[in-house]
Amino acid sequence: MRSALVVVIVLLAWQLVCQIFTVPSWLLPAPTSVVAALFSDAPVLMKSFYFTAKVTAVAFFIAILTGLVVGFLSHVSRGVRDGIFPFTILLQTTPVVSVAPLLIVWFRNNAFAALVVCAWLVCVYPMISASYSGFRNTDPNLKRMFRLYGISPWKSVWHLEVPSALPMILNGIRISGGLALVGAIGAEFVAGTGGHELGLAYRLLMAAYNQETSKLFAALFVVSGFGILIHFLLAKCEKFALHKLRFGANSAARV
Repeated sequence: MRSALVVVIVLLAWQLVCQIFTVPSWLLPAPTSVVAALFSDAPVLMKSFYFTAKVTAVAFFIAILTGLVVGFLSHVSRGVRDGIFPFTILLQTTPVVSVAPLLIVWFRNNAFAALVVCAWLVCVYPMISASYSGFRNTDPNLKRMFRLYGISPWKSVWHLEVPSALPMILNGIRISGGLALVGAIGAEFVAGTGGHELGLAYRLLMAAYNQETSKLFAALFVVSGFGILIHFLLAKCEKFALHKLRFGANSAARV
């Protein structure tokens, strides 16, 4: 509620500043002009939004699978950990804008695949790190107790290590969701400068090039709104899953 009030106050102040000081529209358009641009460009923005959302979703889904597999294998095998982790750090420290041109050259006949790979490079590391840390934080005393009672290693993983790692895994998923959008937009910027009419980043580039600031703000609001939506949905899913996990644990304890 307070956040909504702050947004309303900022928009009103923005509108008043533009009217009182007659700020040129190419420099800072009024919120009413931005809303008008949103409606006038709605078909084009929706088409671009669909493309960006598709890139983000595919990269995010692949990052979840990759992060879980690599994180778990790094937990159970020191050889895998020593062999893979240096490369994961390299992924995290290499800017996507420096890799995107090379990927676009390699995937010149499939720009969508190039953008997905770029977005995946940005969002996969938090999943790997969260999965590995979650599995490593399993209580060693509980692991010894499971071995003492002769429980098989796979049952121990499913009934002990996975529930123990779940909070950190969900946190990694929430972080990776936002980074998938950041990676998609960054890759689309590079593709857009190369002439590929793809996604919301291309709309930002074209609006800036033509000095259509109202359309620039309209596309920016769509990107920001999509990012907020991703964060909100993943935070709700995380809260729901953790609630179910605690409820199940409490029910088992009462039995």
